[in-house]
Amino acid sequence: MAKRGPAATPTDILKLRGSRRGDRRPNEPKPPKGQPRCPSRLTKEEKSVWKQLVAILREMNVLTVADGNALARYCVMWCEWWRCDAHLKKYGLSFPMKRIVGKGKDERTEVIGFQPFPELVQRNKLSVELRRLEAEFGLTPAARTRIQVETKPEVPAVRKRERRA
Repeated sequence: MAKRGPAATPTDILKLRGSRRGDRRPNEPKPPKGQPRCPSRLTKEEKSVWKQLVAILREMNVLTVADGNALARYCVMWCEWWRCDAHLKKYGLSFPMKRIVGKGKDERTEVIGFQPFPELVQRNKLSVELRRLEAEFGLTPAARTRIQVETKPEVPAVRKRERRA
């Protein structure tokens, strides 16, 4: 049976918001911060997406070692989405459905309608899944408003004194 209602807000976020419910889940698992290993089975394109995404998430201070599988799924789906999109740009969104009319010398084909390419349906499904994963990682503007992380205080750069001759 599926769980009801929206996904639970992590305890750390509840505490940062000042919610009184922040102490209700004291045993919530907290994966260690850090960078997960890039799976070796990813293709060259997928590994390129992995590197870009890991750099962004590390900079946002939301990356943990437990995120590896979700990141890998995202990279695979992202590359598949681009392949579908390239196909649709090359061939269009639909193809003509034809039937043979007549017999013998009078035989000809006739367009009876248009059918969307399977890549269109696949691209749309991938878009939904990618958007969901992007929200999980805080990669959309609306999702970023719901995530709060501890920021590192910026240390001002110290300038060396120049010697006078």
